Amino acid sequence: MPSVVIADDETGIVETLGEILEINEFDIVGVAHDGKHAAELCLKFNPDFLIMDLSMPQFDGFFALEKIKNLTQTKTIVLTGVIDEEILNKLTPYTIFSLEMKPIMVSTLLKLLKP
Repeated sequence: MPSVVIADDETGIVETLGEILEINEFDIVGVAHDGKHAAELCLKFNPDFLIMDLSMPQFDGFFALEKIKNLTQTKTIVLTGVIDEEILNKLTPYTIFSLEMKPIMVSTLLKLLKP
C-alpha cells in the first residue's frame, strides 16, 4: 500500500484528499498544515508520495521542499492555485514529480499515484 503525506492549510482539501486516498487504498501516514510539519513527517516516514500546496502560513511548501530535497524515494505532487513564471523559477532546484493546478480532478490525481 503506497504511503502518502498530505500538506495543505485548507482543511476541506486535506479531508477530501484523505477520503479519496483511503478509498483507493493508500496509507496516509501524516497530515500537515504548513511546510515545517510536512518536512518533519516526510523525514520521519519517508512516504512514497507528498501531496502539497505551496502557499501555506509561516512555513510554505518551498520550506518543505528544501528540507526534503535528499529524499529520493518521495515523489512530490505540488497542488497550487497559481502557476506563473516566478513559481516555476522557484521550483527549478527541486525534483517535482508533478505540478498541478487546484482543483485537481480525482482521475488526474489517481493516474499520478497509480501510473
